[in-house]
Amino acid sequence: MAPNAEVLAELLREEIIPEIEEYLDDLFEKIAGEKKATDEDKSQYEELRELRDNFSEMLKDVESGEMDEDECEELIEELEAMRDLDEEE
Repeated sequence: MAPNAEVLAELLREEIIPEIEEYLDDLFEKIAGEKKATDEDKSQYEELRELRDNFSEMLKDVESGEMDEDECEELIEELEAMRDLDEEE
């Protein structure tokens, strides 16, 4: 695997996907604990599941070599920028 592909795969596997799964677990517990989820909670849960699935599919593409180095580099930069914005909030 090329260097940027390795970095992207690790970022997705070790940080991004687990972080989304943690949010999903927390939201699921909130929904289950209240017995009555708001439409916003349900919507957020579905959006997070879709996001996780998209990142999982992206990881498969990276690991199979379907994504070139430039795409990997661009995604790394975008993911790091998103993470920086999230930390600022």
